[in-house]
Amino acid sequence: MKSSKSKVAIVGSGLVGSSTAFSLITQGVCDEVLMIDINEEKAAGEVRDLRNSIQYLDRNVHVKTATYADCHDVDILVITAGAPPKPGQSRLDTLDMTANIAKSIVEPVMASGFDGIFIVVSNPVDIMAYLVYKLSGLPKNQVIGSGSSVDTARLTNFIADLVDVDPRSVYAYAMGEHGDSLMVPWIDWIIIG
Repeated sequence: MKSSKSKVAIVGSGLVGSSTAFSLITQGVCDEVLMIDINEEKAAGEVRDLRNSIQYLDRNVHVKTATYADCHDVDILVITAGAPPKPGQSRLDTLDMTANIAKSIVEPVMASGFDGIFIVVSNPVDIMAYLVYKLSGLPKNQVIGSGSSVDTARLTNFIADLVDVDPRSVYAYAMGEHGDSLMVPWIDWIIIG
């Protein structure tokens, strides 16, 4: 049974996972953050760093290490774990390894009784989000991939730098797969300022 407090679990305590946790804490959008990683020592180190930073913020967020069994009452589970591409590899080249990692995450999470929302960040993100959807058996509105949102952020920052405006004044979108087949509809920009 879920409590009235909001709880987010992050699987993967690398740069993306720890940045996600820090962002959740500083924005005050949840009451509890769970960090899960196959490297328990790495997760514990990130949790210590995050806890040390909380004392300087006006936030009451509990941060701790966890296991997949602890995900039974989690509202949102963010998957950042994956196989990083080696030099010269594309995101698609890591598909088999990252798919195995996703399977090793989703099965025990679902066995815990999890009925929250998955947010998939692992690359290749579009394929991984679909795989998590299929493996979890959850409705499609409970599995979200980050898609090309990071590409859109990079694009708007690039354009903002070119024309010397705040990136929030640029409306442009990167579309398609987060990878080599991404496209930018160059004709559809709005720049305010």
